[in-house]
Amino acid sequence: GSTYGLPPDIVIPPTVTPELLQGRLLETLRALPKQLINDALVEYDDAVQIKGESIRNHGAYLYGVVKRYISVQERAASGEGEGILPMGPELTPPVNERLERLVRDQF
Repeated sequence: GSTYGLPPDIVIPPTVTPELLQGRLLETLRALPKQLINDALVEYDDAVQIKGESIRNHGAYLYGVVKRYISVQERAASGEGEGILPMGPELTPPVNERLERLVRDQF
């Protein structure tokens, strides 16, 4: 992780290529706390393993995952959406995928 200016204990999954971790995406990722950075990267990695070739723009997909974590963190910090916690390992990939589809399709 430290190669990209991220905390040293960040684990970069193999599906997160150096081409993805640059520019606006990397800056946005750096705004998250360590645990959420890892959660977002793991969620993206899970999605790539499940969806594979159906993800047409990997940079946009990862950016969307990171932005969702930012937005959940901001809502939690402002007191909005009380009880909302960032998605973590307790949700299975199929549940995460279904939730993402609901949000993407605007419910």
